[in-house]
Amino acid sequence: MIRVLPDIVQNKIAAGEVVERPAAAVKELVENAIDAGATRISVEIEEGGMRRIRVADDGCGMTRDDLQLSIQRHATSKIHEVEDIFAISTLGFRGEALPSIGSVSRLSISSCTQEQEEGCLLRVIGGKAEGVIPAPPRKGTLVEVEDLFFNTPARRKFMKSPAAEMGAINESITRIALANPGVAFKIRGNNKPVMELAARDNLEERIRDLFGKSIALYPVEYTTSSGELTISGYCGKPGENRGNSRSIYTLLNKRWIKHPGMIRGIIDAYQGSLPPRRYPFAVICLTIDPARVDINAHPTKEVVRFENDSLFVGGCRKAIEQTLLGGGGESDKAGVAGVESTDSLRRLTESSIQHYISKNRVNNLAEARSSYRSSPAPLQPNQYGIGEQRVERDGTEGAQAGEFSGRRDETFEQRAQPAVESENVRPEQSALELSLVGGYRYLGQVGGKYILAESDAGVIFIDQHALHESWNYNRLTSRETVIDSQRLLLPVEIELNAVEEALLAQSAVVLEEAGFDFELKGSTLLIKAHPDIVQPHNIEQVVRDVLSELDTSAVQEYRDRINAALACHSAVLFNTNLSDELCIDLLQKLAAGSLLSCPHGRPTKIVFSWKELAARFQR
Repeated sequence: MIRVLPDIVQNKIAAGEVVERPAAAVKELVENAIDAGATRISVEIEEGGMRRIRVADDGCGMTRDDLQLSIQRHATSKIHEVEDIFAISTLGFRGEALPSIGSVSRLSISSCTQEQEEGCLLRVIGGKAEGVIPAPPRKGTLVEVEDLFFNTPARRKFMKSPAAEMGAINESITRIALANPGVAFKIRGNNKPVMELAARDNLEERIRDLFGKSIALYPVEYTTSSGELTISGYCGKPGENRGNSRSIYTLLNKRWIKHPGMIRGIIDAYQGSLPPRRYPFAVICLTIDPARVDINAHPTKEVVRFENDSLFVGGCRKAIEQTLLGGGGESDKAGVAGVESTDSLRRLTESSIQHYISKNRVNNLAEARSSYRSSPAPLQPNQYGIGEQRVERDGTEGAQAGEFSGRRDETFEQRAQPAVESENVRPEQSALELSLVGGYRYLGQVGGKYILAESDAGVIFIDQHALHESWNYNRLTSRETVIDSQRLLLPVEIELNAVEEALLAQSAVVLEEAGFDFELKGSTLLIKAHPDIVQPHNIEQVVRDVLSELDTSAVQEYRDRINAALACHSAVLFNTNLSDELCIDLLQKLAAGSLLSCPHGRPTKIVFSWKELAARFQR
């Protein structure tokens, strides 16, 4: 039997689409304040928004009649005719936010226009409105949301921890603040200041307020040949790279939007300028006639449809490419090309030396070692800091770090030392024959990506990053292993944004367990010690990458995700040339333990059996 759903059921269904979590409620309320012409917005949060959300603004306010209508579904001041839907210039327009929030919370709204001498207050509990009563003549609007989802326990149980929800709220406000630099924001969480942003004259100042004064930026200015699309904003210099794409913000007509194609276009523009698996920082603002865009594709208004996707995607890529070329990107790319040329020469040189050693079967291992040591060291300077002093947790000074992790295993020289000490090394004994590790014979590195070895089983291709990541992860998660920390003479200072601060508060205990010693002073994180798998020059990048990857996960997920992120960002990079010694060291790690896959599920090795190879050659 078909029937019309009661209003309360309709509102709860709408609430499920519009208010999926506290951050969504905050977004709707803040956007309403901006549409009302607010220049100052204050947001107070308790227990991640589940207990209380309070948004106050100095906007135009509402009359008594407007206030009563504001909680009715599809009641809005922002559109009037059908044609208005196809040229939206405001953030909100559907008239669903307030009734949706009111249906799943205890909602109160007090408002007063500039002309009124008395304000008015309206309360809504679980979708049921009470009468309007007088209120103090505070200019603007104050909205309080208490006990969110109190009458929908099924939705409430899917909420994450207060810290995770606070992180999502901070990210939502960050997006809105970037799109509206002329609006001042003041955010408090559990009666503590979280974010305070003064009104700014331009986007650059707002970016520096949010992401640090020292962030290196290029200004973006671009207009398509037809003149219909204008692209502005700022993109980070190649050195300002991140571990994921969450630091790419795309804004359309002062509205943050999700558009994977534009994100991909921006990333592609940096091709050749960034290391593998690194992503740029960018805040890109697109301006176009609202009639050319459909922002009514989803209740949250974050997903939009364009008449011509390629105009936006191609425009973003071209705008960034021209900016990089004009702002130093050309020299950056030339530098990358130079490194690649050097690496190619290095690989050829090492290959020739190894061929010489193998062909002539030198019987003096020290001479062989000297031969290939004299070639340019293939280890990239930003990797493992060979030769740095280690400090154990008991305060004693460790030996120099001669391997990736600082673990005091024997190095390749030490493992081969008995052969050196012997004066009667057999003439036919080559350096490669000494590279037998746990049943594997080391053959070399391929393409700066894979370690090649052979065994009785066949030929083995080893993913150097996945293997090292797996080994790091096992160390971090093993109860038998104590992660050594390295204490720094001077703390590393990292200026955190509000989102990172919230994530740090949630993950502090797990980071300490992993070997970090730190202190937060204001918004500055002071790193005093770090786990030995992280090199000092890489601390800030690793910390930021770890926090950004964690996003807003539930507390119970943090330990595994932090360990996985630390393991990944401390591992040797894919596409990095390694010396023979370091390749052999990784091979030893593979032979010593069951490292079948990395924490992300990628296999560490692929074996081509002798039988399979014979079949491929039709033998």
